[in-house]
Amino acid sequence: MVASKRPGGFPLKTAFLFLNFVAVGVVTLCLPLSALGQISEAKVIELARNLPEVAASNHNAAAIKAKLIGAGLYPNPSVEWEREAMDAEREDVVKLALPLDFSSRRTTRELLVGAELDAANASVMRTRTEVVTGVLTLFYELVARQERREIERRAVDRLQEAARVIGKRVQEGNASGYDLTRIEIEAQVAESELRQTEARLKREERELVVLLAIAEPQSSFSGSLSLNPQSSPNSASQPKSLDLWRAANAKAQQARDASSFSWLPTLSLEGGLRIDEASETRYGYVAGVSIDVPLFSNGQDLRAEADAHRDYSLSLLAAAERRVAVATARAESDLRAAGAEAQRFENVTRERIVALERAVESGYREGQRSIVELLDARRVRTIVELRGLSLSLSAKNAEIALRAARGEFE
Repeated sequence: MVASKRPGGFPLKTAFLFLNFVAVGVVTLCLPLSALGQISEAKVIELARNLPEVAASNHNAAAIKAKLIGAGLYPNPSVEWEREAMDAEREDVVKLALPLDFSSRRTTRELLVGAELDAANASVMRTRTEVVTGVLTLFYELVARQERREIERRAVDRLQEAARVIGKRVQEGNASGYDLTRIEIEAQVAESELRQTEARLKREERELVVLLAIAEPQSSFSGSLSLNPQSSPNSASQPKSLDLWRAANAKAQQARDASSFSWLPTLSLEGGLRIDEASETRYGYVAGVSIDVPLFSNGQDLRAEADAHRDYSLSLLAAAERRVAVATARAESDLRAAGAEAQRFENVTRERIVALERAVESGYREGQRSIVELLDARRVRTIVELRGLSLSLSAKNAEIALRAARGEFE
């Protein structure tokens, strides 16, 4: 079977496929980056918040919250039926007993579990912060690796262009074969480093995809090492977890105060119906009162638990406040120092590297500079760019640490 053709001899089926391919390409180019699977910082934070470590911490807090229900329950009333029979006589007694607990045991237990729940929720926030901070650090290391790849790619392009120019000069007799061979070897070394960077980048991307359980196979990560103005060291804020630690400490203190009345006994009221059946049926009633005698158990267990929990929560609060203060001070200092050094380094090297390259290129063309000096100038530009990238990454890591210390990821 022969495919139909247009007058020019071009197969119609091939033309249709070509137009379809062009249409798909145009639509793809018009799609926003998010539609192409670009994963930004916000998406990384969202995914990190759902990692198993955070989920386990949430489930632990939910289990403690369930204990709060039991701690606040009142004792149940009871119904009792009793029968006595002898020959033709029978006696039935139906009684209702209602316990009345006037002690502070139930209030103390509620406060203790409430303090434990506040501490658990604070731990959830801390776990979430630690997980998000770790994942964001990996994310920006990957972003830095992407920028390193571009720096090394530009270095390869510059060397290849220089090799092309020198090769043309060799043909014209204005340069030696040694110069061409030397710069070609340098280009191969740079290309090898680029390939190694690309391999590490693919590995890091795969690790982050697996860590975050990203379903889209074609997803890629996109971010910038530029600092966020809102993360300035001069702005001050505290994490919400500190409020929870303080609330836990306050409830533990209230529980200790309430436990002082845990010795009060439980009062039980009883009442019911009495039926005697013999030669005739007689009806009566029963009533009574019982009270516990706090001889062996007088709430000493709750008082000891409240004492221990108060001291424990106070230590946790002090540790949390110190940890936040130290982390904030360290991050602010690192951010200020890294940001200032990155700016200073860029200012002192920007014009000098351009002037160095121009001088060496001009001197090489005039025969006053050697190929070694030319390669050294190329290498210095790459070194300067990589150093600037390292400073930017350090500043970004300090910014992440500061955001974490201020409770942004809680």
